[in-house]
Amino acid sequence: MIVLGLDFETSGLDTAEACIIEVGAVLWDTSADAPLRMFSELVQLPEGVILSEEVERKTGITMEILQRCGIQLPSVLSQLLDVSQQASAIVAHNGNAYDRPVLLEHLKRLKWEETVWANRLLVMPWIDTLLDVPYPDDKPARRLTYAAAEHGFLNPFSHRALPDVLTTLRLASFYDWDRLLFSSK
Repeated sequence: MIVLGLDFETSGLDTAEACIIEVGAVLWDTSADAPLRMFSELVQLPEGVILSEEVERKTGITMEILQRCGIQLPSVLSQLLDVSQQASAIVAHNGNAYDRPVLLEHLKRLKWEETVWANRLLVMPWIDTLLDVPYPDDKPARRLTYAAAEHGFLNPFSHRALPDVLTTLRLASFYDWDRLLFSSK
């Protein structure tokens, strides 16, 4: 099975108000437990939106970095569509409560929520590694960084989109993908 690991870093935690500042996506082959394609982009903020000190501290992403390296959101989401074409499911840590609503909100803002590809991203199964993984009793952590450590590996760049996606996919790969897909339904 080919899945799309997905993570958004945003300007805040309110999914209705926050703006995407970084997108990480990885096309992952579950049979090989390996990435096929990786995608990472910083996103320019709309006029008047600023990052809080907390977001800058957590992510290491600053207004200066976004102004220098960020690209426009429509271009980023178009690239995300391209990456997603081969996937049969999306995988995200806390995806049902955060990443999926963030994506839906931004598609609405762009008036893209009715497009065929946007609809496909929203209706395909979303495996949430916070909820759908049958963690054993000896691995109680649910925060991504801690769960990774309990499984014997570290995420060296927590709260950055691409490393978080790779951590999420590696964590999921310890479990049966068919069972994860079933749990997501």
